[in-house]
Amino acid sequence: MKSEWVLKKLDDVCLIKGRIGYRGYTKQDLVEKGKGAISLSPSNIKSNKLFFNSCTYISWEKYEESPEIMVFEGDIIFCKTASIGKMALVDFLPEKATLNPQFVVLKNINCFNKFLYYFMTSEGFKKQIDEIIGGTAVPTLSQKNLGNLEIPIPPLEEQQTIVAKLDQAFAAIDQAKANIEKNIANAKELFQSKLNQIFS
Repeated sequence: MKSEWVLKKLDDVCLIKGRIGYRGYTKQDLVEKGKGAISLSPSNIKSNKLFFNSCTYISWEKYEESPEIMVFEGDIIFCKTASIGKMALVDFLPEKATLNPQFVVLKNINCFNKFLYYFMTSEGFKKQIDEIIGGTAVPTLSQKNLGNLEIPIPPLEEQQTIVAKLDQAFAAIDQAKANIEKNIANAKELFQSKLNQIFS
């Protein structure tokens, strides 16, 4: 770690909020789309990105009951049980949203939120988690333990530079994946064409 970087606990970088046990919800609180808020679950996350093609909704009453876990753009959501480490930076919300009990939400982030998001997807952060949960049968990371994990924080300008470089790298990876998929599709089309020629 560079000398100008500061090592902080996650608790010192943001507020970590989860659903309080007695404010949980049951099947009776589930509603149809348009009659309540999205309750985000691990199934909404794929490759650390949020998807909204299949959502669970809870009543407006349950949503309003827990304002501390209302999710907004710029927040980070993190799975602390079962699928530990599954997470996403909330860069878009189509509707009002909250959390199911498996998640915590990171709010009031006092560093560049995308820098924090990238670090929390790194092997270094995952190693800290593994040292806590070990080989437990039902892995769970308590909110307290999560808050005690260490985050190296560089100056803001350096955070922005790091994020820009990582954004560029991931864009290149996504483009490479798209090119590979296109080449596979072209190869399948060529194969099918040859097959049709042979047997026509």
